[in-house]
Amino acid sequence: RLYWVDSPAGRLYRYDPSTGEHREVFHGEPTGGFTVQADGSLLLFMARGAVAVWREGEPLRRVIDEMEWTIDTFMPGVAGKTILEIGCGDGGCIQLLRERNEVAGVDASESGVQHCLARRVPATLVDVSTQRLPIEPDTFDIVICLETLEHLANPQHAMAEIGRVLKPQGRLICSIPNPRIGHPYLYPGLFTFANFRRFLEQNGFRTTQIVPWGWAPRHTILPTAWQRSRLARSRYVAG
Repeated sequence: RLYWVDSPAGRLYRYDPSTGEHREVFHGEPTGGFTVQADGSLLLFMARGAVAVWREGEPLRRVIDEMEWTIDTFMPGVAGKTILEIGCGDGGCIQLLRERNEVAGVDASESGVQHCLARRVPATLVDVSTQRLPIEPDTFDIVICLETLEHLANPQHAMAEIGRVLKPQGRLICSIPNPRIGHPYLYPGLFTFANFRRFLEQNGFRTTQIVPWGWAPRHTILPTAWQRSRLARSRYVAG
């Protein structure tokens, strides 16, 4: 059996050469890729760092969820706070925080905002790369921005807006992909660790906590010259 995925649409398809049958077997969140496990199940690498196990005829079982990890790591027990999420997608972290906090989200995707509103998660259609946030200054205790800044045509405009709506002692919780995993960037040089940290500091932020998330293929952590080796990219290294 052969599988392939339509990543943005979150659709997984299967083809059986013995019967000629091909059909959609899963439709869910955007899925960047998958691996076939020894028991025939698939390990799906989904939006925002989530990892889930798909097995035909069974509910999707999440193994890792970046949103829950982010909350547990940076905001354990948070309550009574005003929280904004930039790039909230179809619910983001704020859907998990709304019961004990006052939350709001913005996203450039109309469908994402509609999904939020359908779930009664307050969200507004805004392209923070070019538009002003429809929010008064010094409004939020926390701003969350996960895997979003690297997609923006004008991350500086977004960062200025984040700083404007945060309270003077507010916190920004943000993440970007590791450049070494091959993620496409509009401005690759900005998102190296040293440069991105400098970018934050130039916008008036002070780094208080850095915690790595997730995994990359093992060969990508080797020195660049070694990565060209076929052995380095083989299953002996990449696992």
